[in-house]
Amino acid sequence: MAAVHGRTVVLVASLTAMAAVWCVAVATLAGATNSAAVVVDVAAAAVLWAVAAWAPAGRPRWTIGLFAVWATATAAGDSWWLVSSGSPAVAYAHGQYEPAASVALFLARYPVGAAVLALALAGRSAGRVGPGTFGRALPPVQATVSVAAAVALTTPIGGFIADGRPYSLFFTFDVLLAAAALSVALRPGASRPARAAAGAVVGVCAGDGALLVALLEGSALASVVAYSVSLAGIAGCVVVLSSRREERAAGLTLPPAATRRGVWRLLVRVGTRLFLPVGVLVVSVHRLGGETALPPVHLGLVTVALGLALLDALGHFVRAQRDEAAATAALRDELTGAWSRRGLAEVVAHLPSRPGGSPRTWGLLVLDLDGFKAVNDEHGHAAGDLVLQVAVRRVAAVVGGRGVVARLGGDEFVVLVEDGVGDLPHRLLAAVSAGVDLADGSRCAVSTSIGAVEFDVAAWDGDLEPLLAEADRLMYRDKRGGHDDVAFQRAW
Repeated sequence: MAAVHGRTVVLVASLTAMAAVWCVAVATLAGATNSAAVVVDVAAAAVLWAVAAWAPAGRPRWTIGLFAVWATATAAGDSWWLVSSGSPAVAYAHGQYEPAASVALFLARYPVGAAVLALALAGRSAGRVGPGTFGRALPPVQATVSVAAAVALTTPIGGFIADGRPYSLFFTFDVLLAAAALSVALRPGASRPARAAAGAVVGVCAGDGALLVALLEGSALASVVAYSVSLAGIAGCVVVLSSRREERAAGLTLPPAATRRGVWRLLVRVGTRLFLPVGVLVVSVHRLGGETALPPVHLGLVTVALGLALLDALGHFVRAQRDEAAATAALRDELTGAWSRRGLAEVVAHLPSRPGGSPRTWGLLVLDLDGFKAVNDEHGHAAGDLVLQVAVRRVAAVVGGRGVVARLGGDEFVVLVEDGVGDLPHRLLAAVSAGVDLADGSRCAVSTSIGAVEFDVAAWDGDLEPLLAEADRLMYRDKRGGHDDVAFQRAW
């Protein structure tokens, strides 16, 4: 309880300190990098380092610490720019641009922002890199580059990106990192802390972009907006990360439950992965057909965005083919080639709705091999597998095109046949009881117990389980009776 109270006090103190930094920024910023701007940068960095020191250990502390590194690099870059210029204030509007050291410090922030996003995603697939890793990584990368290309083509930021000045790099990386953060925040199954961290990255990048505009236009209002957006994003992240315990990974003891995705998230995914690339293509073609050529940076973003969109579409096609193959495989028993229990249910589900001409009476037979355990014990499981395969082939040959053969599991099979049962049980018994030649040259023989029911499709409610239960009961009665007569009953 004391620990929770302590965290609350630290959280309130941290937010109060951030509010104080914001008030200083509102009162002093003037659309240029000056001593007041450096003071605000240093104060923000100091507050974040203090918050990181008292944040819960683990991912929250690392995430806030990375934001503190970002703020520190910003403060160092601004300080060096101001000192090296020999001027009390510097701004792009005055034709003053960062020296190489400041540019390097500012560019070093973006790997830090990427590390925040990587930390937000850590734990979902940590340590599990396989063939599907590229497929999982491609959609967010494609969405990121498509958003960046759309911003470059349709907003004034595109002009800044193509200027060839140092701030062109900053605008480009701000857009790319913000788009990547949005893809992380919208990722299915993303946790609340992960979304908070991604939202903070969006806020910081948006604030940095607004600050660049302030320096280009000499606008104090844009400077205030920049720091407001950045501090608001980080404050929200601090609230979430400081007030929650570190989330534990669910592990793979049991498979994750299926989750339904909201309509809005589906619309976002379709928009970023389908309509956005199409829009980028349309705008690019229109621009290329006009008098204004695409700048090289824009052309590069468009090319990469469309290439990734094509790869993503190809990935969808491959996954659809794989899913279709997996769905088909699930309907078939891998060992024997018979229908699986799920496949039988699929067949039965379409049985009453078959077109006219289908017989009204169907038969369902349950077969259980007798003597199969002895084959496994004496000749091994490979011989047992061979017996099962031969049994299915023989049963299928007897049934012909009149019905289907399914394996329920082990040595138990089901035959669903049209036109009723008739003499089929006796023919099946004769076919299965014939000997089987094994790979070692020996010969073994099994028999089968059979229970059979007939049912009227028109009167049947579509539930297969009662039919299976009744046929199974009759099969065990046949097993106890020594196959003197196949147990048969007209059930429905």
